[in-house]
Amino acid sequence: MTARRPLLVPFAVLVLVAALGACKSPQRVSVGEGDIPESVPDDFPIPAGATVGLSIVDREAHQTEFVLTVPQGVEEAAQYFLVNLVSSGYVVESSTGSDTRWNIRFSRDTLRGTVRIEEGGAAGCGVVVSINRS
Repeated sequence: MTARRPLLVPFAVLVLVAALGACKSPQRVSVGEGDIPESVPDDFPIPAGATVGLSIVDREAHQTEFVLTVPQGVEEAAQYFLVNLVSSGYVVESSTGSDTRWNIRFSRDTLRGTVRIEEGGAAGCGVVVSINRS
């Protein structure tokens, strides 16, 4: 299993669940690629040089998830998100990790989310951002 695959497996399951849910309600779930979803706050930090991959927005459940590939290592990417989340007014509730994997939980008002960072080899690392609004 490649370093990138651990991030893609849960995301692939989410895509499948979203696609099945979309069969019942075509307006409820949207899947995209290459753009930050509109449901992501404008001030949410995105590292310079990041490439946006797949995204899923479940409007009914108020959930958004998207994948980034960033040119930094895991610890550098984690530091970027920690500093920039706080400077954008988010509260970092937890931050744990190592040089190969990092998890950050954050909140602001009714928004809750996670940033999962995993080593991706020479290209940098993979990041999955999940945002939920209550």
